[in-house]
Amino acid sequence: MDQYNDMVSMQPNIDGFLKFRSEWNESVAYDIAEREDLSLTEKHWDVIQFVRTEFYVNSGHVPLVDDIKKGMERAWNREVTYAELSGLFPGGANRQAAKIAGCITLQTVGDLLAVKGDEVWSIEPNQSVLDGLGLMSEKNIGALMVIENGKLVGLMSERDYTRDVVLKSRAPSETKVKDIMTSNVVTVAPDDTLDQCMALMTERHFRHLPVLNDGKLAGVLSMPDLVRIIVQQQQFTISQLERNNSAN
Repeated sequence: MDQYNDMVSMQPNIDGFLKFRSEWNESVAYDIAEREDLSLTEKHWDVIQFVRTEFYVNSGHVPLVDDIKKGMERAWNREVTYAELSGLFPGGANRQAAKIAGCITLQTVGDLLAVKGDEVWSIEPNQSVLDGLGLMSEKNIGALMVIENGKLVGLMSERDYTRDVVLKSRAPSETKVKDIMTSNVVTVAPDDTLDQCMALMTERHFRHLPVLNDGKLAGVLSMPDLVRIIVQQQQFTISQLERNNSAN
């Protein structure tokens, strides 16, 4: 019966945040596959593209494993077993392949980081604010995590610079990061939902939320990250409604 555990129906993507991004491409898929510990072969790509096509044809529903099996039998002109699909995608053909194809509902912080990546730009508390501004300008970001001895101790943002340096006529080169950083940093965990993050950011007027996993910095979530996903979800929903209306 284990081979049928993958046949559980998945919720339509219009019910949640979409992992699909308009800029999805093979490079994005390879990044996700690497995090899933998969080396993509031609067979993997056959399944991924089939899932992706069916996802759009069926208004945001990821195909079940039996549909994928039948689809691959047509594509490969031979019988395909559930064991073969499970061998290709240990996480389930309609889950792991759909995740790589950008078609799985994005609900948690961990889901977003799996697509966005966990890259974090940081600075030490005793460095100058000027150093921080240079790094933010170079990386085109609005905040830096402040790390001391491998631990998150604060956050330096453009808002901190404006409020505590510009408005107080302090010299960025002579002011240390620790003198202006936000020390009581609010963090979230990988299991927290994106809905919770959006509510927290809106209520507290945050633009960045560090993600801690077992006390270690695992990534950073920004307001633009969430807004981008919401807009794409709305665009997807509108396109599906237009398609259904035109079909009727």
